[in-house]
Amino acid sequence: MKGKLDRRIAIEARSVTEDAFGGEIEGWASAFSCYADYNPGSGGEQRVAAAQEQGQMPASFDVRYSTNTASIRVQTHRISFDGSKWDIEAVSEIGRRVGIRLIARRVMP
Repeated sequence: MKGKLDRRIAIEARSVTEDAFGGEIEGWASAFSCYADYNPGSGGEQRVAAAQEQGQMPASFDVRYSTNTASIRVQTHRISFDGSKWDIEAVSEIGRRVGIRLIARRVMP
């Protein structure tokens, strides 16, 4: 796998807990952490600049293939990186069990 795996990211999984009255509360719990190759932007410079103005910076994160990273799903996982949360929009395998590419968009508070 090419690229520097020099950024530590945390993968969070959607979790459901029960409150004192038996109601469900949705939240996020840390699932695992790993090193990634962080590539800000995806697409042309104009689209990236427009996304930055709207506070929705896209990025890709390439990580090594493992049983943990192979289990990442768009609907149930997100990334915590550099003090921000990132919604995962796509997950794809790099090579045959070489790596996983996560396409994500930063969540603005």
